[in-house]
Amino acid sequence: MNLIEWHYEFNLKMDKVDSVSKRNFTPVEKDWIFNEAIGLFVKQRYGLNNSKRTGFESIQKRTDDLRTLQIKSPTAQQPGVVPVRHQGDIYEFRISDFEYPYMFLTRLTAKALKNGCEKTISIRQVQHDDLNIALSDEFFKPSFTWSEALAVEARSDENDDKKGSVYVYTDDFEILEIYPEYIKQPNKVWIGSYNSLDGNYKVGDPIVECDLPEHTHSEIIDIAVSEC
Repeated sequence: MNLIEWHYEFNLKMDKVDSVSKRNFTPVEKDWIFNEAIGLFVKQRYGLNNSKRTGFESIQKRTDDLRTLQIKSPTAQQPGVVPVRHQGDIYEFRISDFEYPYMFLTRLTAKALKNGCEKTISIRQVQHDDLNIALSDEFFKPSFTWSEALAVEARSDENDDKKGSVYVYTDDFEILEIYPEYIKQPNKVWIGSYNSLDGNYKVGDPIVECDLPEHTHSEIIDIAVSEC
């Protein structure tokens, strides 16, 4: 379903086709409502805030609903990301260096080096209040032998970087690059009949379509109608 059809179906479900029973929405208002509904849809499908209390990949439909937003790495669409700095055994990777706008991290691996030996290791995310315990616990701390490091997300050291960073903790081995796999932010749809509010698009530019699977489109429009 293309965005023009979205606008028509929205009108139909709002009882606005050849009717004056409900208020009219301008194209910019409809796009705004659609983008709010898309964001809500993705959060519901990824997290547990839904009627079935099921999260991403817990059932097949939720995996199917978000498959076009899932970015794999290392791939051509998301190559490895190199650290911007490190202090001792802590390496910082900026989220702004990811190829797509980032929303939810789903998996993290890395290329590690020790004594001339390179290998791919797993990176396990931990909560900040568990970090000290994890770093000192013999069964959970970073280990090149067991191919594992730890990570947390936090504000970037660069004050003008609003997207934050991933901080990876090691134990006497290097991290050459990380391979982030994540749910990217969905496209912000734009019908093309006005200059976009963020200044990214002007009248005459190609329409920006929704990049979620087509089977989700009617569900998103239903959310948009229910939010009005």
